[in-house]
Amino acid sequence: MDEQHGVATPTFFDASGRRVTDQAAHQAARTPAGIGTATACLELHAGTVVFKIEVKVNPNSYPFLILGGKIGGDICNVLTTQWVVTGGSLGSNLVIEAKRVRPSNAPPGAALAAGDGSCATSMSIIGSFHAPNSYAGTYGTNGSNFDFSHTTLFKSWDACP
Repeated sequence: MDEQHGVATPTFFDASGRRVTDQAAHQAARTPAGIGTATACLELHAGTVVFKIEVKVNPNSYPFLILGGKIGGDICNVLTTQWVVTGGSLGSNLVIEAKRVRPSNAPPGAALAAGDGSCATSMSIIGSFHAPNSYAGTYGTNGSNFDFSHTTLFKSWDACP
């Protein structure tokens, strides 16, 4: 309290509850330095086909914005390509966009994903949440999102094994 005028001096804290020196430090603490991420592991089932889907999400938004990730398992792939998650959201609905790309460690001159006709080059997955911890919906390739039915299980807030 300001003894001369009988006015309390304000106290400021950061997001962790630590006292900071002044209002400017308090405001700086309220501005995120970057987007934090969390990792989630999902498992898509479509008959005997099983995809392992690992996504990185922004945990500071809801629905969680999918920032990236990867898909493995029974998904069509060739030696010089891999599947990456390029966007989407995870919440009461599931939306995942993915594409097949050349890995960064592929040999120079390896075929580009789009140049190999034996596998699709993109995938869209959509679903609605159902208890316990799953999404039912459809997915498709190369511009479609309703070719196949699926149930996608939410496995954990951790990397896929």
